[in-house]
Amino acid sequence: MIKCNFNHTIYLFIDEGGNLDFSKNGTKYFTMTCLCTESPLAFDNALSKVRYKCLEEGLDIIRFHASEDRRNVRDQVFSQIRKKCSSHKLFSVVVEKSKTSMDKRNVHAFYPSVLEELFKLVLKGLMSEKLHKLIIITDRLPVQKKKDAFLSAIKTSIKKNLENEKTIFHIYHHDSMSSFGLQAADYCNWALYLYRSKDDKRSLEYLRKIQWEKLDITL
Repeated sequence: MIKCNFNHTIYLFIDEGGNLDFSKNGTKYFTMTCLCTESPLAFDNALSKVRYKCLEEGLDIIRFHASEDRRNVRDQVFSQIRKKCSSHKLFSVVVEKSKTSMDKRNVHAFYPSVLEELFKLVLKGLMSEKLHKLIIITDRLPVQKKKDAFLSAIKTSIKKNLENEKTIFHIYHHDSMSSFGLQAADYCNWALYLYRSKDDKRSLEYLRKIQWEKLDITL
């Protein structure tokens, strides 16, 4: 459990995997991961070095994205995330979509349900009665109705699960290019998603020393 003094600020970087297509063409699983840290700059120097090394090798990398990056690039990024693991904690929820009830399959019902379970996990793990401030950062959402549903769901879930009414929280949707924290969250969530959807443990092995609470949920 991350120890938080009342004056501390915790950063939450959130990433999702899978899609909201519940047809046979959609993904089997949907995952959502929250990377929590008191040190949001921890990844900046380490991942900047990897990025500049890639540029020197002729790889035009603007930002890291696990599903798109080459394997040798992913290995370097995962290695740096592993080195920084002592000051971070991960929380994830996993949904097997075929088990989701019909009334939960639209964006305005699905997100609130998933985020409710995620923030129960996160805020319990962070001893939320002692939290002073939460900074929640997600990737920029291109579809407005999805953004509206996500934002509303986060606010409702946080207010419902916070034990300290004085806790301040801010929610931002940023392009992942602007944040190595978001890029690290993407890598962690991708490793979990790959394991659950393809039983591929290779990437997840890099992260086995990180404090990580995972929860399978049925909606």
